[in-house]
Amino acid sequence: MLVIAHRGNLECGLENSWTAFRQAVAHGCHRIELDVLFSRDNHPFVIHDENLLRLTGIDANLDELPTKEVEKITLLNGEKIPRLEEVVDHFAPQISLNVELKSQRADHAHQVGSLFATRQDLPTLIFSSFYVEPLVALRERHPTLSRAVLWGRDTWHCATPAHIGPQVFMEKVGARIIHPETQWVNASFMDRARFHGWQVFPWISKSAEEKNPDEIWTQLKTLGVDGLCTNFPLRLQKWLKKRNQP
Repeated sequence: MLVIAHRGNLECGLENSWTAFRQAVAHGCHRIELDVLFSRDNHPFVIHDENLLRLTGIDANLDELPTKEVEKITLLNGEKIPRLEEVVDHFAPQISLNVELKSQRADHAHQVGSLFATRQDLPTLIFSSFYVEPLVALRERHPTLSRAVLWGRDTWHCATPAHIGPQVFMEKVGARIIHPETQWVNASFMDRARFHGWQVFPWISKSAEEKNPDEIWTQLKTLGVDGLCTNFPLRLQKWLKKRNQP
């Protein structure tokens, strides 16, 4: 079961920061999940919240600020907000990256795809989203880039029954990787995933995971998921090592 550091190693650094990413690599995580939003002039930055207050102390929206202004802002840990291309340049040679596109806009997906589609020196680089539009855009313009569907309670806004929604979404965007919220992952879901040849990497909120991590991790490992986007990568690594001991 792969250990995917949610927004970096949150046990050692502020989310989506250079420190959190470096600590994920240093502690042997298999993959880093990171979030991407865009400035007013459409430059991709690595940050989770559109409003910057929680992570920088500045009450402003990223998409209202030009790139030059964003580059002057520091996170609460004193570091600059990372630019996506700098993060990929630095970390892609060392570790797999899962880039969540938080924008619904197809042109944003085109822009990100064009940054990386022609590169040959990257290991596994996955682009994921809760939205159909950016993943369809990547499929059409940059089909060689790996795409992943993020799935949660509010993902599918149509009349499609929830239990077949993931299959419809996966087929529409041409993805073979799915990141479902853990509450969706049961034996029936895993049977369908295996039938369709999907890779399954669930995600979970920090508040939900910290309530009873042992129970959650045991269930996911027993079901045979391919990995977990975890908020506690160090604890999960120790848990897996203990479970794998003879």
